Amino acid sequence: MLTVPGRGLAIFLFLLHSVVFAIEPTEEELQRWFESDEPGPPQTGYGAGEELEFIAPPPAKPVPRSRTRLYISEQSMEDGWVAVTQCHDGLDPVPDAEVVYKFRQMRGLRITSYEGIAAVRIVGQSIQLKEASRGASLCVELEARILQPSSNGHYRLRYGPFMRRFLDSYFPLHVQFSVSYPAERLHLFEVSPSPSQGFSHEAAAGDDNFDAWFRGKLTFELVFQAN
Repeated sequence: MLTVPGRGLAIFLFLLHSVVFAIEPTEEELQRWFESDEPGPPQTGYGAGEELEFIAPPPAKPVPRSRTRLYISEQSMEDGWVAVTQCHDGLDPVPDAEVVYKFRQMRGLRITSYEGIAAVRIVGQSIQLKEASRGASLCVELEARILQPSSNGHYRLRYGPFMRRFLDSYFPLHVQFSVSYPAERLHLFEVSPSPSQGFSHEAAAGDDNFDAWFRGKLTFELVFQAN
């Protein structure tokens, strides 16, 4: 959960994050801000529309990007723990914010790099940010217990939702999502949602890469089959 305590400003909502405004902007004000070069989000309204909508071609205006890679090992197949690296690029200017993860089981959260942010620190399962400038970035590493064995030699993995939200308004987001796994032990059997315009999938042995431009909420659901 990404919140902005007490200052009336907020930034983008990404994986398992949420944002709040102290004062609600109108949908028109949000859209006008999104299309402008104003230094921060508006202070007043709300919008609507969490239904997933892929965008093709990509928006002409730069939008935030979230890059996530999961590393499934042979040990992951035994205990369910998956290594995660994640970076958020193009953050909005904000004086105070907090990133909170909501995995049921998570360990080893650490900050690997950040830029355009005056200070960051980890408090429990959250990361607190101070004075982020326009275009700021944050990268982290962690482990999450998200690989679940099921019948017939299948392993299920659910990751998300990814979103960019201001209150109830959802705006374009670019997500690059990759999964590495032991090709001699597993192959990707099923993917949801299905690739379409605005959502591509490149597959190689032991490495699958997804690239999505969308509005709304995007959750990846992957099913692997044991070889």
